[in-house]
Amino acid sequence: MTQGEVVLGTRQIYILPNRHGLLFTLVLAALALAAVNYSNALAYLLTFLLASMAVVSLLHAQRNLLTLRITAAGGDPVFAGQPAALRVCLHNDSGARYALRVESAHGALPPFDVPAHDTRCVVLSIPTWKRGWLDCPPLTLASVFPLGITRAWSRRLTLPARCLVYPKPAEAAPWQTAAGAEG
Repeated sequence: MTQGEVVLGTRQIYILPNRHGLLFTLVLAALALAAVNYSNALAYLLTFLLASMAVVSLLHAQRNLLTLRITAAGGDPVFAGQPAALRVCLHNDSGARYALRVESAHGALPPFDVPAHDTRCVVLSIPTWKRGWLDCPPLTLASVFPLGITRAWSRRLTLPARCLVYPKPAEAAPWQTAAGAEG
């Protein structure tokens, strides 16, 4: 691990069901209740098969984020009022990673994939208001892979990238000429 690089470990990844996961849980509960009520073996089989698929999807959701290396590079200098572009690179040393999203307080990027043994860099656009050094905001890496019933995300990552913001240039003023002077 180099300076400014974050490697995601097991204690840095969180997984909770989303709206679809809660609905899936309610459907499983109703299916289990129907299986008990009607003593139907096929309904038991379907209930436990779907529940086991949900549990296995938790392991795949964690594996999708585990051991990813995240680095950030500073962007080019900009003027105040222009968006700063910071590059965030994800280095993958194992199998392919799917449906990853980089989220910050300024919004989230669309989902993208990182192929096996490859690096994918995305550009994070950050609005600027004042001059000076602009630090990279805390980032979160998230995914809803594989079934879309859970959301796996990392803790907030603070990376040491920054960008220089110059003062906003003055508006172009019209040429001032003395009244009646020949030019």
